[in-house]
Amino acid sequence: MGSKFPKNTKKYATIPMQKYNLLIKHKKLLIKDNSNKRLDMDFLIKSSNSSNEYIIKIKYDTIFDTPKVFLLSPKLDVRPNETIPHTYGMKKVNGKEYLQICPFYPSEDWNNKMIIADTVLLWSIEWFYFYEIWFVSGVWCGRRKTSRKWKK
Repeated sequence: MGSKFPKNTKKYATIPMQKYNLLIKHKKLLIKDNSNKRLDMDFLIKSSNSSNEYIIKIKYDTIFDTPKVFLLSPKLDVRPNETIPHTYGMKKVNGKEYLQICPFYPSEDWNNKMIIADTVLLWSIEWFYFYEIWFVSGVWCGRRKTSRKWKK
């Protein structure tokens, strides 16, 4: 029996396809934009049942860019005399500064055929899990640069 949805015959996942997948696969969407030319959506996420809730923004300006993930709230605690691992620092988004997290290595992990709901969103949830472990233990338990390989 065939799927009721047509197969993706494009060489890449379009912005509307990305939005559709995010909407049906993640029920904690907070803000949805209405542009078909870019993706700018906010989500409420938790890395586990006992963890904090985080509000993140995923931005994807064109299919030729890499998705970016920003922490909107809450502000993360930092260990004394350390910086939070795997971040790009504070970046301006719509006139405000937010922490841009690094849940994946863009040149190794991402290509524009991938579905953000199945990759970037899940990697972001995983990043917060590793952040919570790091904050308690001082050890970043996330992957090393070459431990995740994807077919391109």
